[in-house]
Amino acid sequence: MRGVLTDEVKKEMIKWGFDGTQKELRLMPYIMCCLLDNINIDPRHVNEDERRILVSWKEKGWLSGISIDFAVSSYFEKAIHEILKIGYMSDMIYEENK
Repeated sequence: MRGVLTDEVKKEMIKWGFDGTQKELRLMPYIMCCLLDNINIDPRHVNEDERRILVSWKEKGWLSGISIDFAVSSYFEKAIHEILKIGYMSDMIYEENK
């Protein structure tokens, strides 16, 4: 189930230092798209709750900027990748036989 805050996803989020909320989880794919496209976060694409989340992530040192000079720490990138892998991509990733 894509984008669902399961116990497994929440546990992974908390392990990495997130609050473990559905809103955080749903914001992560947009953040990843901004990173992949090398663009700033567009304030028109985030609501008030999401802005609060972004500010809290910035206060933790995970973001250097939000709508200007957007960049993330390597820790944050690794964390959201692992969380998105469980929360959005688990049905599409398999272990290859070596």
